[in-house]
Amino acid sequence: MPVDIILDIPNSFLKEAKYTVENILYPFNEKFVVIDKTLSLEGNVRKIIYCTENSVHLNSAQNNKNNLYVILEDSSLVFFSRFQTYDSKEILYIKNVPCLFPLKQKRIDIGRNVLSFDIFAASFFFLSCWQEYSVSDRDKKGRIPLKKTLQYELDIIRLPIVNEYLRILEGYMERLWGDRIPSKSLPGGGGTYVALSHDICRVDLPFKEYFKHSLRNRRYIEMNFSNLIDMAKNTWSKKKYFKIIKDIERKHGAVSSFFFLSDYPTEHRLFVDGAINSLEESGFGIGHHISDKSVFAKELGSDKARFENFNSAFIGERVHTLRFDVHSLFLQLEENSYDYDNSLLFAENLGYRTGFSYPHYLFDPVNKKTFNTLALPLNIMDGTLVDGKYLGLDDGNAEQELFQFVDNNINYGGVLSILFHLNFFWINSKRRVAIYERLLNYFNERNIKVGTCEEIYYWHKDARSMY
Repeated sequence: MPVDIILDIPNSFLKEAKYTVENILYPFNEKFVVIDKTLSLEGNVRKIIYCTENSVHLNSAQNNKNNLYVILEDSSLVFFSRFQTYDSKEILYIKNVPCLFPLKQKRIDIGRNVLSFDIFAASFFFLSCWQEYSVSDRDKKGRIPLKKTLQYELDIIRLPIVNEYLRILEGYMERLWGDRIPSKSLPGGGGTYVALSHDICRVDLPFKEYFKHSLRNRRYIEMNFSNLIDMAKNTWSKKKYFKIIKDIERKHGAVSSFFFLSDYPTEHRLFVDGAINSLEESGFGIGHHISDKSVFAKELGSDKARFENFNSAFIGERVHTLRFDVHSLFLQLEENSYDYDNSLLFAENLGYRTGFSYPHYLFDPVNKKTFNTLALPLNIMDGTLVDGKYLGLDDGNAEQELFQFVDNNINYGGVLSILFHLNFFWINSKRRVAIYERLLNYFNERNIKVGTCEEIYYWHKDARSMY
């Protein structure tokens, strides 16, 4: 039975509310229908009413025990009237979950059918990257630092906070309506999907550059004879890891997406052409690895045109070194007809930049509309674990941190997006290849499908068209 959503709120937040409803309720295998607030509330017995603190609907809240009420307060409207940081003192904790926009009006009886916080405003805050529009600080690459976010202040970057909000909402719905609304199945038939990917930032390095690369990473190199021999071999055989990784994935019934740059040294172009053709023929995905200068320089169109010389069938991208700001990136992605983005991660840590484990769209708060490029947020990057600029872990601790994150978050459902660079395997090769194989085996043993960003994009598109 469908659920009616009545939005009895001011026009100033109406588009934001519709956007949030469409995205956060998407994981449920049920129809949620936004209906006109002027229509009769008779008919469907399952209703969520999103209204202001002065709404006439609240007068009958205690008499309509089946209706679920979420309240948009005037103070929340004031907050979203301009870009500003959120006051972390204005938080209500529900079972250790920090809930933004708690109700302040004491006259409203919070109870069985009235939420104690505004789940739609709180979810919109994270889904839309609202806070990033108010952050002026930038790191050396022009990126917003994780330390300037509410996720960092509350220590929830590794928590899919919007999923936690949905769990709270599920509890209310189940108590009111007596049954649990099931979630959609993802590709593979389960509740979780792993979108696996690789960035091809470098195909190879000449001896001198490889020596410098090794020197920069010397503190992480395992000083044993076997590993040093492997590193010496890698001086002239780094390209072999294309085949090694591909073979490991096929062994475990997995495929992945490979993101290629628009420009490589002339001596590598033939290899890249061959690699792309081989990957496509084997069912792997191909994406554009946008130059780290393109977004800030507003040159994405020309960067894309150059990449089309390699491949013209791609539908998505990830930005090299994650150098972007959200609004400029998604404006340019829309202008250049990219279907999905796989860049939304703070490089400093594993986690959830938008607080949600499901693919979703972003909202453009400047033009008051939904962007039409789907966000597949990235959750895990190898460089985050081992790079000295970030967590800087040795391989043993990196593996432990990786598996702990996966264990803690796999049961939220949705998509877990994981990136391994091919040059990650140039150092401590046997150890890192073994870690990679253990990770794929972990998913295999749990019957979790490991596939491409393209597959999850088309799943989302097909499921959305059924509404």
